[in-house]
Amino acid sequence: MPVQQPLPPSTHRSSRPTLFKRPGPTYDKTSFSAVFRENQAQIGAHLLDVGDDGPASGSHAYDDPARMKLAVQTLQEFPTYETCERLIASFLTLRDPWLSPKMILHCLKSVWSTFGDSLGDSKADRDLTHMARELFKNGELPACPDESEPWVNWFGGSLLRWEMIGILFATFGFATLILQDWDPVFSLQEQGNSSRKSAAFRMKECANACLGLRNADHPTTDTVVCLFKNIWKLYSQIAGDECE
Repeated sequence: MPVQQPLPPSTHRSSRPTLFKRPGPTYDKTSFSAVFRENQAQIGAHLLDVGDDGPASGSHAYDDPARMKLAVQTLQEFPTYETCERLIASFLTLRDPWLSPKMILHCLKSVWSTFGDSLGDSKADRDLTHMARELFKNGELPACPDESEPWVNWFGGSLLRWEMIGILFATFGFATLILQDWDPVFSLQEQGNSSRKSAAFRMKECANACLGLRNADHPTTDTVVCLFKNIWKLYSQIAGDECE
């Protein structure tokens, strides 16, 4: 088993109640806006009109109120630092060529070091809006990496993009499925005593959201392909587990 590399020390915690209802065993067509459909009364119908094709040509995604609110609602579901530590320990027991421990650990650490103030404590809308704006801006930049930089810096830290956040959400989903329903992580306030399957389903829907929030005008990169693959693998594992 790989030696766990702990996340950097942090005091970030959040007691903010989750927006999303815990879903039942319903697995319909994957859509980045599906996570919000049963919460329409809370979010507003206008959000559900956001298309999967992204913002109109020539416009900025962060100037679109509907897409920005969708982004903020998605980031509110990012696990607390404490939950991230517990899930990453579960993740390190996985053996999947599409889930690089080095990449995941590096990017997760860079998320907290770069955006810890936005994701910690109360997860205020103002702070999450700032983070979402930075992710949208990064999505406007060319996806081609700087060959002079180590490859782990191509998609983390100040260069973090929605597709990488989506991969992290999918990773949390895979890690959740390894756990048992009685695991202490599900007794944390943010989990609301959810089951492992409902928690994994929520992570899958958030990964879907990130897939739709990325800049679809740019060529498809390896990171996007990895996100696609991980979403569908997580979907199939959740659905298969329900059928057992």
